[in-house]
Amino acid sequence: MASLAKISRPRLPAVVPRARLFARLDEARAATWIAGPPGAGKTTLAASYVTARALRCLWYQLDPGDADPATFFYYLVQASRRATPGSRRPLPLFTPPYHGGLQTFARRFFRQLWASIKVPFVFVLDGLHEVPPGCELPDLLREALPEQSAAVRHLVQLFREASAASNAPEHTAASVAQPVQRPSRQSAPAAQS
Repeated sequence: MASLAKISRPRLPAVVPRARLFARLDEARAATWIAGPPGAGKTTLAASYVTARALRCLWYQLDPGDADPATFFYYLVQASRRATPGSRRPLPLFTPPYHGGLQTFARRFFRQLWASIKVPFVFVLDGLHEVPPGCELPDLLREALPEQSAAVRHLVQLFREASAASNAPEHTAASVAQPVQRPSRQSAPAAQS
């Protein structure tokens, strides 16, 4: 069984609702990048948004081990079981025959994952900066977006600004909302509206 911390949405203390940022997330389609420095509140923003909107959520905490596609898909299956209890659609397992066709497997996997989810729904990948540069994970995430059902609210990717260039999947402007970033300290009071 997967570590619960890896596949569980963080439990938050009382936090100030970020209405303006929540509205930006409401407008997002397909994928949203939330970028900022360590401690900026990326995880808190995403977790409080899911709670405030009462959305179903598949939360996945990335780490360096997710550079291995077999590890990533294994834990993603576990996370989907936790997020969609009672789903009767089994997800494909990443077995050795798929190693030569990773992109094809990813498309099939995400197509089946989106089909098994009751909507509205948010899929959060927290910690994209933890995955080593040069691994295949960003390519696999690119396969997720075209397969995403229009009914799935969106895929949210959280990462530190410094890692954006090396690990963030490259998407067209049409498929990625503008990054939601923590306001500078000078404008912080306005952000709490």
